[in-house]
Amino acid sequence: LLVLFCGLVYAAPLRVVTFNIETNRSFNGTVTEALNDPGTTDYNTVRDILARIDADVVCLQELANPDISGGTNGGTSSDVHTLAAELGLPHVLIPTNSGVFDFTLRNAILSRYPFETSNEIGSANYLSAQGVVGADGNLARDITRVMPAVVIDVPGAQEPLTLITLHNKSGTLLRDRFRRAIELARVEDYLLLNGLTASDNIIVTGDFNLSAIDATFTSEPDNLPSTWNRGTDMPFPILYSTDIDFYFPAPFNLVAIDARDVQGGDATFQFGGATLDYLLPSAAINVIGSEVYRSDLDTNNTQGLAKVGNPLPSDTSEIASDHWAVFADFELQNIIPPLTNYTLTDSAPQVIEGFDNFSGNFAPAPWTSSNDLWAGIYNSQTLPANYGFDSSRDRSVGLLAGNTPTTFSATFTNETSTTIEALDISYLARQFTANTPGTDDSLTATLTLPDQSELALPELDFAASSSNSAPSSELRSISAGGLAIASGEGVTLTFTATQGPSTGGPISAEVFINEFHYDNSGTDSGDFVEVVVAPGFNGDLNEIEIVLYNGSTTQLRPYDTIPLSDFDNFSTPTVSNGYQIFSEEVNVQNGPDGIAVVIAGEVTQFISYEGDFTPLEGPATGQRSFDIGVAQNPTPPVGFGSLGLTGSGLDSNELTWTRFEDSVAQSPGQLNPGQTFTGSIPQRPQAFSFDNVTVGIASQPDNDSDGI
Repeated sequence: LLVLFCGLVYAAPLRVVTFNIETNRSFNGTVTEALNDPGTTDYNTVRDILARIDADVVCLQELANPDISGGTNGGTSSDVHTLAAELGLPHVLIPTNSGVFDFTLRNAILSRYPFETSNEIGSANYLSAQGVVGADGNLARDITRVMPAVVIDVPGAQEPLTLITLHNKSGTLLRDRFRRAIELARVEDYLLLNGLTASDNIIVTGDFNLSAIDATFTSEPDNLPSTWNRGTDMPFPILYSTDIDFYFPAPFNLVAIDARDVQGGDATFQFGGATLDYLLPSAAINVIGSEVYRSDLDTNNTQGLAKVGNPLPSDTSEIASDHWAVFADFELQNIIPPLTNYTLTDSAPQVIEGFDNFSGNFAPAPWTSSNDLWAGIYNSQTLPANYGFDSSRDRSVGLLAGNTPTTFSATFTNETSTTIEALDISYLARQFTANTPGTDDSLTATLTLPDQSELALPELDFAASSSNSAPSSELRSISAGGLAIASGEGVTLTFTATQGPSTGGPISAEVFINEFHYDNSGTDSGDFVEVVVAPGFNGDLNEIEIVLYNGSTTQLRPYDTIPLSDFDNFSTPTVSNGYQIFSEEVNVQNGPDGIAVVIAGEVTQFISYEGDFTPLEGPATGQRSFDIGVAQNPTPPVGFGSLGLTGSGLDSNELTWTRFEDSVAQSPGQLNPGQTFTGSIPQRPQAFSFDNVTVGIASQPDNDSDGI
């Protein structure tokens, strides 16, 4: 029996990580290298982070010379090579440190896949090969650290990948910014000299050190190194920008990935919250997802991109480096033409489809889908990410069932010399979530026969329910007999994903002002605004803003705008029956003034106190405010007598504005006194998938066990 493993054809997957592992930290008064020897805390924490991420290509910055010479671990047995071997990355490029200004720090590229070519973007060595000289006839010398550049042969990819990693000159002085601009121009030089464009597979990554402010240089700044020598191919003006996307315009059009940690933060440098480390792919490469890895946020295998093994101790990242690792999943166009159907032959009577290279952007050939409403998940996330992905990075066709049933179908053709009378069919069903409240969803299977009749396959049906454990897997199988599939004919296997009915009541999606304080006896103290986001809201919380309006007839314009993401408890709101309660201490002016809720630029609520008015400026221009009818006049004691909604209801229309008694303490970030939210919480579908679909020719089953 021959088994045919049919790989998917649209994309070759690739994971890349960039990690500045820091150098010259002091332990017990001794300055050490960045990676250090195997067995040390330095080495183990870096290794553990990279093993958890499990990238195909690792780009490292701030390696120290001892990491490369390694004492007794010299040559190709250096600490870096030991690390590469432990991670299963046999192809290593560590460029020279000669001909540059920093001979103590190095960059490196470690790869699972072989290099077709490797280069080093430096000063004299690199520019000499290009025939570029400095103004005084000497070779240019303007690079801080040599940048390794490789062309990687990614298995299955139609074209190889050109990858460069760098560690630009740090600092905020003019000369530092000037040197960074030169270094990035050298990378652009390299891409031009190699004839690369946006249609090629390119990734530039590393620690870009973009800081301070933009600058335009019409001459060299003071206090450059004494041996500095700018090449004649670098004419003025030379521009420096803090915008990473400025440096590689057409014909490359490299755009940085907006990588964030699982809580939405984009900082890559631990101290100061700066974003210094980036991955910039070309448009030819499909970006599946990205993440800033932080071990303190790595608490389980249900958040972020899929990772290998168990979460690491929370302080691992802090010990390993002053930078966080940044990684992304990519897809490169595949060299294999798409399948149109599966074939069952005399030599290969069984097909097993593992969806190992499934991209999730469209139905995996030769499968077709009835609509584009389906979406899958990474690992056990509840957010759509186009395909299922378990903790070992095994891909599957992921589903979040929608209101309209979604079908996936594939045809299996008989190319044997005889009629097929029976088929063994099986697949692996995975459930990634058990959402509560959640719907009870299903995956059913049918077989369309050559005469176009349909045969139900109830043994293959799978129920995804909130009562199931998650994540979990279940093998479903059937031996279907009584068939008559002649040579040259085919049957079509169809899976149908259906979301179960919702059993909840009315759901609110409103975002509204719930409570605020603006005045009290004596000097104003404890002013705040409280916002409620109802459970049905499915927009981006980062697009919500609160705009405070001055209603004076001489003003009628905003005096403050506060993004919801700046609220004091944005990351940890109080939740009551699914309603999220956010609060922010802010100076709220005495009336007549107003407060507007703005979502993605649109005003969705505009209230006022001590009178109504129509603004002349800002997002609520031309809209009459709604006077809530209560005020802090006469003024209450400090910390008491706020204005808020009370009562029981689905949203603000069913609640009542009141001024709480002077003896009732204000309650920012909490339910108001006498308040109950009665709306239902949306019932989310379960996330599930199908994988390892197996169809094989079988003998007629003896279903009644009579030996016939």
